[in-house]
Amino acid sequence: MSERKITLYMREGSADKVYQLHLRPAGDLWIVERGNARRGQSLRMGLLTQVPVTLDRANDEFDKKVKEQMRKGYHEGEGASSYTSSEFAGRGSDHRQQLPTAISRERAEALLRDSAWGLQAKANGVRTTLEVTGDRLVRGINKLGLYVPVPEHWVEAFGVLAAEGGALIDGEQIGDELHAFDVLKLNINDLRDRPFDLRVQQLDRILAHHGAAMAAVLKPLKVFKTAEEKAAAARDIEANNGEGFVFKLLSAPYAPGRSDTVFKYKFTESSTCVVTARNAQRSVAIGLIDATGQLRPVGNVTIPPNHGIPEKGQLVEVQYLYLNPHGAFEQPVYLGTRDDVASDECHFGQVSRLKPGVVMPAELWAGAADHEDEQQPAERMRA
Repeated sequence: MSERKITLYMREGSADKVYQLHLRPAGDLWIVERGNARRGQSLRMGLLTQVPVTLDRANDEFDKKVKEQMRKGYHEGEGASSYTSSEFAGRGSDHRQQLPTAISRERAEALLRDSAWGLQAKANGVRTTLEVTGDRLVRGINKLGLYVPVPEHWVEAFGVLAAEGGALIDGEQIGDELHAFDVLKLNINDLRDRPFDLRVQQLDRILAHHGAAMAAVLKPLKVFKTAEEKAAAARDIEANNGEGFVFKLLSAPYAPGRSDTVFKYKFTESSTCVVTARNAQRSVAIGLIDATGQLRPVGNVTIPPNHGIPEKGQLVEVQYLYLNPHGAFEQPVYLGTRDDVASDECHFGQVSRLKPGVVMPAELWAGAADHEDEQQPAERMRA
């Protein structure tokens, strides 16, 4: 018996989940990798065997986990995409992503009219920078700068760039596709010091040369530049229930960290929070970090039945109507855990929607903008 793979599915109520196991060689020993996600989303990969083991031990762990998942209601079904080996997973890369800063509706409306800024749709996936090296290594890099596995068929699709010296492409992974919004390296050229307007044009160049290999997996996000184009795109994105859009200064180079040349506007607000306690029922207490570095409570959030209850200290994504800085989130909705965000990112600076009539106190976030006139959630953006 050698390499093995199984994909299991479970649909129960609103839950529709995928669980995958892959037993593969690691030198002279073996590992068992596991991945799970909601159906149609990118698998979150990890190791079931924390260190390489013998083939007999690996098979035992594989069979034990299959039985355990089937007892929970999973069943075998059609195959999902396999992911590359976890050999490099968790190792640090030398790349740090550029992160957009949340802005208010008023700021977004001003940027719609400003020709210095381009607009792209905000893809609702898993932030992934794709690295292709000259020796055909194809790896993902997450928001923490760590390597992560990618779908195996990406190796063949994007591997053609290796012959030209490799590439570094920034985007969001949605299912088995990379929705790309920037090119940071191509061939032997580092493009990060060049203007965004020139960098993003390389996506069309890549597809023009390698469309046959990449058309099914590489989906460039169009940049809208004129006021008319941006206003029309904003209306279309909202009408089609998109997550929001991103503004980028067309003349700006790529700089790592939280950016003052890349801004995001989301139709629904969400923040990454720290779980501060597990409550008696299916809910947890959550908090955000204030301007002094202290963790402050922002209320509780109910955990839906198709999610496991997170532990104290875990990071979770929570959607809400707005924040009352002197109280809690209004109408919080649990979206899931986050393992691609550093805990020091869980601060009040993420919040751009406050309860109407209030402002962010300086003790919570000294650099916060005045949101006194922030939009009501039901109000649509003006064209």
